[in-house]
Parts: sequence; C-alpha cells; structure tokens
Amino acid sequence: MVGLAISGEVPTRGGRSTMFDRFRKAREFAEQHEKAFADAQARGEPSLARQALAVAINPANGTVWNGGRLVAPCALLIELVSEGRLGVSGTGTKARVEIIDPSPLGDEDLDEALVTIGTGIESTKVTSLLGVLPQTKAVLQRMVLAGQLAEDERKRLGLFTVRRYFPTPLSRRDELAGRVRAALTSDSPPDQRTIMLVGSLVGVHPRVCVGRGEVNEAYRRLPEVRALLGEGERAIVSAAREAQAKANSS
Repeated sequence: MVGLAISGEVPTRGGRSTMFDRFRKAREFAEQHEKAFADAQARGEPSLARQALAVAINPANGTVWNGGRLVAPCALLIELVSEGRLGVSGTGTKARVEIIDPSPLGDEDLDEALVTIGTGIESTKVTSLLGVLPQTKAVLQRMVLAGQLAEDERKRLGLFTVRRYFPTPLSRRDELAGRVRAALTSDSPPDQRTIMLVGSLVGVHPRVCVGRGEVNEAYRRLPEVRALLGEGERAIVSAAREAQAKANSS
C-alpha cells in the first residue's frame, strides 16, 4: 500500500487550518482504508503497550507505578514507528509523526492509534498524541477483557471506587519483567523488543522489576538501554519524558 503523510494541520488560504479540512481528511482516510482495517488478520503477539503495562503493575498491590499515565500511548507510538507505520521528525516537545504506511497491524490497540493519527483530526505533535491515543486506563480494561489481568474493585471509605489489576499467566508478566531486569542489571545485550519495552516505561520506577539492591545499577543502565533504540523511537521517548517531567512539576 502506498505510504501517506497525513497531517492534523492542513494548510488553507492564509496558511491556517480549519476544522472542516480536518474532518474532510478524516472522512477520506476512513473511506480509503476502512476495508483494510476491517479485514486485517489478528496477530498473535500482544501490543507493546500491554506488555509494558504488565511490567509496570506492582503485583503486590495491583497498581501501576505513578499511575503509568504515559506508558500505553508512549508504547503505541514506539511500536508504530518500529513497525514502519510512522515516521518522526523533530526532537523533544517539537517531535511530530507522519504516517508512512497506513496498513493495519491486526491489533486493536495499535490500529486504533493508527486510525486516530491517520484521520488527522488531532495534532501530529507527539506531546499532543500522548493525550489522545488509547490511554493506560482503557488498555488496562482491554487486558481485563482479554484475561491478561484480573480486576479487583473495592470502595474506599464507602465512597471512592479503587480498582486494582493483577497480572494473570496470560500476561506473561514474570517473563517480561525478567527480561527488563536482565537488561537493567547485566551487561548482556537485550533484544530489540526488550529495548522497546524498557523505553516504554516512562515514569515507572525500576523497582517494579529489580531488587532493592539493584536500583542504582538499573538507573545507571537505563540511559544506555534507551540509547539502543532507533532514532525515531528515541524521539518518542524523549518527548514522553519531557511531558512526564512537565506534569510532575505542575
């Protein structure tokens, strides 16, 4: 399928974009690719977003470290870049993406993200997309429906609903966390999927998968592992980390 570059900001007279142009682009994208997405064969491997969330959950209390707000959308963008669906230009908060291959991947998380970007209604800035792509809470619920997580819902003080998520064997949490731990505590070169997994854990403390005495080594190794990402994937992680730092300081 021919690659596309679909921007959320379509120039009009005077160089400004209008909501009409954005909805026109959205309709065109839907008309051109609806059948391909409907006919896509489901792939076997869970999305990087689900794997990263499985690792980010503390199995002792069923919560995601620091809420893990950016884990799912960051992982989705990393994987779409890795799969050749997106190109990235710029760095930091100026990083933007463009679609270079609109064909579906057969995964509901990734394909929803691809459609969101492809319709062009939202900005193509990475920092903006982090807030509109499938979010951590939505992906957690999908994992519950898929049997990858068990959900526990309770009332706190009789008023507030507290949801906790516990990985099931289908999530392969132990295996995935073991791969992250090995990448952050040993000199053995990790495989590309593990490198992407480490990069996705924005805002997540290494303590979720390393021992207390290994935290310093994990922090030392973390930049080295991130540096093994491709240029586009590194730009995504950099933008996500800046967004996380901004959120933490506000």
